[in-house]
Amino acid sequence: MTENRIQSESDVLINAAGIGKKYRVYESAGDRFRQLFTRGDTGTDREFWALQNISFSIHRGEAVGIVGRNGAGKSTLLQIITGTVAPSTGTISVSGKVAALLQLGSGFNPEFTGRENVYLNGAILGFSRRQISEYMDEILNFAEIGDFIDQPVKNYSSGMTMRLAFAVSTCLEPDLLIVDEALAVGDALFQRKCYARIEDFIERGGSLLFVSHSLETVRRICNRAIYIQDGRLKAMGDPAEVSAAYEFDLDASNKEARRSEKPASKRNEYGNGKARIHNVAVLDGRGEPVEVIDSDAPFSLTYKVTFADDVPKCVFGFKIMNTEGQVIYATNTHMRHGSFIHGRPGQTVEFSFKPERNVLPVGDFFLTVGVSETNEGQDHFLHRMVDCAHFRVRASEAGSYFGMVNLRGSVTVE
Repeated sequence: MTENRIQSESDVLINAAGIGKKYRVYESAGDRFRQLFTRGDTGTDREFWALQNISFSIHRGEAVGIVGRNGAGKSTLLQIITGTVAPSTGTISVSGKVAALLQLGSGFNPEFTGRENVYLNGAILGFSRRQISEYMDEILNFAEIGDFIDQPVKNYSSGMTMRLAFAVSTCLEPDLLIVDEALAVGDALFQRKCYARIEDFIERGGSLLFVSHSLETVRRICNRAIYIQDGRLKAMGDPAEVSAAYEFDLDASNKEARRSEKPASKRNEYGNGKARIHNVAVLDGRGEPVEVIDSDAPFSLTYKVTFADDVPKCVFGFKIMNTEGQVIYATNTHMRHGSFIHGRPGQTVEFSFKPERNVLPVGDFFLTVGVSETNEGQDHFLHRMVDCAHFRVRASEAGSYFGMVNLRGSVTVE
């Protein structure tokens, strides 16, 4: 893909100029009804701009990621691009065949069979029935839903609907594929199959517009990114730079939110009261509390436990989970040392864990900590705190690797 090709006007698939979308927000359903007879002026409604002055273009062969917080206007922008919502200001032009995976199965008629919906969606994309029939075997092989292809879609599970929708959208080889977090549905094997298909689609010159909260995925598969903040275009350009700008704003807003929070009377914690956990922290290599660590930087986890009773057989532990609830790593003192700790009344003990290497993937993680006792073969929590700390791993500046973890291995060629 050459620079001249990217800049060619004939290769422009999407051209958005000054796009804005305004909604009217009403205090009640009655106000909404009254506006029908008052030409929109009820005196209690207000304007809400979901998008303001958004301008960009997408050229053939580009993979463009869109990032931003929930409610930033990303989905509204995609609806305008696909023609389901009209802009209030500005103009939008879309060329070529566009396949969109927005709301799961939104393009399917639930009363039609899967096969009928394949023909329907293909016709919407501009393909003839004969052309769609030529792709049918490939679509069925990719979707892997078997005889359900001739059953009404209303009988499908969400996973089956997603499989078929993705198969139709990619196997028919559109000029532009739009994906809005649709890959969150489905098992790991099918998700990998979908990402492999997207990568192949891009390699063969297809154009992609990809909305995702996974900044690592945006950095990996996109060659350009757009950051939308509160309905405005905040940044556009290199995916790594745009992702860094988004992460910076996200960190700042999270810190501000935490400063304004009122202390809760109860957190997600429980226990028998024989001990109390406090001072939970994620520390950088210098031992300073942090909320963000670099992917190649050392870190440690720590918390203190103050005992109220005598506990002869005590175990300290923790686990790190990602946003999907997957356990990334978990351990405890008994697993590591094969012995118990004796806690005495009034004693304060500090637990710490420092990994030999930081191989955590880029992303958000949550820390759960606990201290328990073993009594007559049964484990009982003295105190446990769930998701008591949140920290983010950001991509390091080093460009010596890419992927989910940094194995830091040596490379030799003989």
